[in-house]
Amino acid sequence: MNKKPLGLFVNGIETEYGLPILKGIDKYCSQNDVDYYVYLIQSQELPERRSDNFTKTQIGLASIFNKKTVSAVLTTATSCNVFATKELYNQFLKKLTVPAVSIGVKIDGISSVFIDNFSLAKEVTEHFIKYHNVRKFLLIKVNVVIPDMEERISGFYAALKEAGIPKENVTVVESDFNFGSLSELLKEYKTKEDCCFDSVICVDDVLAIESMEY
Repeated sequence: MNKKPLGLFVNGIETEYGLPILKGIDKYCSQNDVDYYVYLIQSQELPERRSDNFTKTQIGLASIFNKKTVSAVLTTATSCNVFATKELYNQFLKKLTVPAVSIGVKIDGISSVFIDNFSLAKEVTEHFIKYHNVRKFLLIKVNVVIPDMEERISGFYAALKEAGIPKENVTVVESDFNFGSLSELLKEYKTKEDCCFDSVICVDDVLAIESMEY
C-alpha cells in the first residue's frame, strides 16, 4: 500500500530550533519508509502586516493539504506565530481535513506538543525573589505579540503578584529580533537617571544572549 507523505509547515528550518525538528522527522520517516514535504513560509513583513501575509499563505496551503496530497500536517507553531496571530494559526489548522499536530503552541482540538511557559517563567521569577532577594526587575520583551512569550510574561507577573511586588517595580524594554537592536536600547536606558534594577528577565533566548553580551 502506498503511503502518502507527511507535510511539514515551518519557518526557518536552518535555525537551531527548526533543524532538530526536521532531523527528528527525517529520522522517523527514514526508519518507517515515509516521505515528507517541507513547506517553507518566510516573511519579511512588518509586524503590523504579518496577519495579512499569513492569511494569504494559509489559504493556499490549506487548499493543497485538503486535496489529500499528504496524510498529516505537522506545524512548528512558535516560528509561525512570529508573523501570525494565534487566532489565524488556529483557523488554519481547523480548516484542514487531514490530521494535524501543533509543535510549540497548544491549540484546543488539535494534537499539540508544547511546554508550560507560564509555570516555568513563574518558577524562575520566584527563585529570583526567594533566593536572591530581587525586588526590581528589567523585563526585556519583543515588540510583536507571540503566544509562548506572552505566557512567560504572564507567569512573571503572577509571581510578582503573589510576592506582593508592585508592577511599578518593573521596567519594560521592547526590542525586535534584529541582533544589535537591544544593545542600542540598553545603552540608551543606561543613561537615564532612574535606571535601577536587581535582575534582568528576558522572554526570549536571543534577547537573553544579547543582553548578557552587552
